[in-house]
Amino acid sequence: MRYKEGFNKQQTILIQKYLDEYIPQDHICRAIQAFTNNLNMQKLGYKYAQPNQTGNKLYNPKMMLNLYIYGYLHRIRSSRRLQAETTKNLEAMWLTDELTPDDKTIANFRSDNAVALKQTFKAFTLILTNYLYSKELVATDGVKFRANNSRKNNHNTTTLKTKIDHIDKQINEHLNAIEKNDQQENKEEKEEKKEPIKHRTTPKTNQKTQRQKNRL
Repeated sequence: MRYKEGFNKQQTILIQKYLDEYIPQDHICRAIQAFTNNLNMQKLGYKYAQPNQTGNKLYNPKMMLNLYIYGYLHRIRSSRRLQAETTKNLEAMWLTDELTPDDKTIANFRSDNAVALKQTFKAFTLILTNYLYSKELVATDGVKFRANNSRKNNHNTTTLKTKIDHIDKQINEHLNAIEKNDQQENKEEKEEKKEPIKHRTTPKTNQKTQRQKNRL
């Protein structure tokens, strides 16, 4: 009995697929893209909503927002992990047009637009809960669509306020977790950079101590 054979990695591809062909028409990524395309970033208060006419080119804040919404839906709570997704995940690559901002740029976008991000996350989540997802799928499984026409969709003022409060709590927890994880990763990175210095200075310190003992 033979095993199934995969694609030969050395074989030349004669007909190459476009990246867009890998994303189904009903995929959540297309909902994210449609949502951000229709936002007035300047009105929402996003930094660099208008590109500079001089100097280095900036990343489009809508592209950065695509990545953050994707990370929110998939519980990706680290700027480094978000950056990694842009290099290996077809969905993230599609949302970022194959651009790969580094983790510092991703973290700065969050700190520069904290208030606007919270409001945008809330608006997007409300759209999903009302039209696309069942409530159980929001922010837990970003790859499934499911219609939800049950009585749970009939809200009065009290239930709507409860839902919004719950969404606010989820968003705050998510952004706080990213901030905490980024701080921890930055701390670990600094410690790793210090480690070689310790190894280099230790022999000199030992030699000095030995010379002092010899004098005694």
